[in-house]
Amino acid sequence: MNRMMKYHMSGYIGIQICRITHATIFYILGLPIPSSGL
Repeated sequence: MNRMMKYHMSGYIGIQICRITHATIFYILGLPIPSSGL
C-alpha cells in the first residue's frame, strides 16, 4: 500500500513537471499554450 502511494505520488509529480516544462517551452517559443492535451 505504501509503495503504491509513493509510486502514484511520484508519477503525479512527474506529470506536473512535464506540464510545466511544456508550458515553459511553448511560452519561450511564443506559441499558444494548449490548455488541454498535455
